[in-house]
Amino acid sequence: MFPKQRTLPSMSRPADPENPSSAFARLDLPCIETALRSLRSEFKTVNRSLTERREQLTDFATDNLLAGFAYIDHLVAESIDVFRYGESMHLLELNRIVLFGNDRANMTEYEGHLDETRAQFYNDASGGSIRALVNWYQDHHHTSVELRAAGLLIHVLSQPQLFIEGNNRTGALLMNYVLLRHGFAPLIVTIDNAKDFFELAARAKSLRKGTLSGYFPLLGLRRRLTKLIHEQAEDLYLLDPTSVA
Repeated sequence: MFPKQRTLPSMSRPADPENPSSAFARLDLPCIETALRSLRSEFKTVNRSLTERREQLTDFATDNLLAGFAYIDHLVAESIDVFRYGESMHLLELNRIVLFGNDRANMTEYEGHLDETRAQFYNDASGGSIRALVNWYQDHHHTSVELRAAGLLIHVLSQPQLFIEGNNRTGALLMNYVLLRHGFAPLIVTIDNAKDFFELAARAKSLRKGTLSGYFPLLGLRRRLTKLIHEQAEDLYLLDPTSVA
């Protein structure tokens, strides 16, 4: 359905994976748009195959997701570390984009939603706040980039969740931000891998982090998602480095 993976000069595996500045990876946004539009057109078929049905993927949601990809590409290009103290507002902005897009007409609706989102985002008592997410990320700095990226998405999706709404899309973008920042190809949800991805996400939402009953199932989900990233992330969604100024 899509072009075969193309081979680029060591783009998807940086020489120093712990030093993002040594990596070079930028998104091919038109290629990602082609994949997401195709998923959008076949989403009813995908949805029927899922154990737990999802809301329909609308044109509005697809447009916002594409805007989210453009935003993480910008963050990487500007060497912005969203896990650094004082930079967490970029995650709130990413969540705003996937929910409301960049149309200024939606800002009034967003302002009414923002206070509740911030309260949940910064609620350290819940165990699902931004502080808990950053602590998890820092505690796993010794693990592979793919596992850390997978673990972030599972952490965002499991209970209590980071945001009031849009955790799946925002978490997937955060996962790809980490991959891209370290020079790895992104995992784009397509018709071919959508069932595996959405089934993992649905299972993660049913589990609670920080509990004995959730510990081993969440560990298993991180490993399965890491495997999916390793097998399905493709360089065709990255720009050829020779084409980037």
